[in-house]
Amino acid sequence: MNIYLGQINIASILTDLQKAFSSMGHQAITVTNSTSPIQDPCDIHIDLECMKVLGKFRKYHPHARQTELQRVHEQIETKILKKVTAIAVACDICLFAWETFSPGLEDVLLLQKQGIKVVIVFVGSDVRFAPAENTLNRRFGYPLIANSEYFDEAYMHKTLRYLRLAEAYADMVCGWSAAALRPAYQMPLVTMIDSSNIPFGVPDNETPKLLHAPSRRSTKGTEIWLQVVSDLKEEGFNFEFTVVEGLSRHEYLKLLEATDIYCGSLNIGGKADREAMAAGCVVLSAAGTNKEEILRQGELDDARFREIYGVVSRSPEEQELQERRKIKNWYHSAQCPVIAVTAETAKDELRKVLQNREFRRQLGNKGRFVIEKFCSPTRVADDILQYLNAPEAFASQAMLSGQYSFFHKEYVPEGEYERSLLPLLNETTAIVRDTPWYKRFISPMQRDGLVF
Repeated sequence: MNIYLGQINIASILTDLQKAFSSMGHQAITVTNSTSPIQDPCDIHIDLECMKVLGKFRKYHPHARQTELQRVHEQIETKILKKVTAIAVACDICLFAWETFSPGLEDVLLLQKQGIKVVIVFVGSDVRFAPAENTLNRRFGYPLIANSEYFDEAYMHKTLRYLRLAEAYADMVCGWSAAALRPAYQMPLVTMIDSSNIPFGVPDNETPKLLHAPSRRSTKGTEIWLQVVSDLKEEGFNFEFTVVEGLSRHEYLKLLEATDIYCGSLNIGGKADREAMAAGCVVLSAAGTNKEEILRQGELDDARFREIYGVVSRSPEEQELQERRKIKNWYHSAQCPVIAVTAETAKDELRKVLQNREFRRQLGNKGRFVIEKFCSPTRVADDILQYLNAPEAFASQAMLSGQYSFFHKEYVPEGEYERSLLPLLNETTAIVRDTPWYKRFISPMQRDGLVF
């Protein structure tokens, strides 16, 4: 089977899946429209290829005007996109992360007309509806989204339309959005880690080595960690603390080999936490804080699924749901060794870890096992193929989260600004209203100005 993986390799999702599909005997090609030192390289880098060809043009036309350079750049990009599109059309499956070829997703319909299955992965800002996400953040105890970009009307129109078109068109939807209506495959896709290239070992240094590697200081709590470290040094604790930024993925993984304790994000957990776990580090991170609310949403999800499918106690279907719930709740403290911290608790929790060397050994040894069991890209690749092969099968539907839609059941527009968005919300909801899954999962209603 030939599989196309594009267009943004955020958190190395595409390259991790490529390795997984390849290990299963399939041919997979990765394409990205952006580059970052923390992402694994793809087979085709559209932007780099453009710059390479444009560089040759500049060499032979050193006095070319900016308008001409822009025209040439557009021509080069169009040519490369045609080549990439031809590759996609020759595949059996196309998986898109962040974007497809067309802003209106018309390309999805064209691909499907040729018998190609289309999977769309949501990764964050591409489908972020900040008002609803902030409602959940208050419940989860996460910091609120304050970036004005996410509240720009043009941004909201773009993201909500992309979300609903993806829900309407895709053969399979993966990932999460607070505004989602369609059940989607969420776990463990957004948490998967290819641990095969991460050396494992618990260094157990006499003088513990601490590492903090923020992609962006303002969102990872760097200043708070610096203050925590300063305070604990004053208390007399002996350790080494290093902050690194802008490293390549290879350099970062090499650093983890010698690290005892990884100080992760204090806002929301990320892939770096799981890489540190796989390497044998003790991890302190915001990942999984306020788990009670997350688990409540999961219980509501299961209850809705049982209601829709008539699942009875002690049945094979009930067992299937229980197994899936273990995977979806892999991060729960009963299974996962991550120490959940906030800005307020980081110092106390780090102090406990520094005081207990045996505790550090135990957590360091447990992390790799958890990553390999629950976060394997091969598990994700297998699930995707299983779903695409039999989407209506009970086992396939049990993979999905969102049978209980928070946006449908609980989100309430608050304040004048959020209420002003009601026409946009209702207009985009109308995009999916006639789909089969909508009729199954979303009961018609009107509440708080929202029309379902």
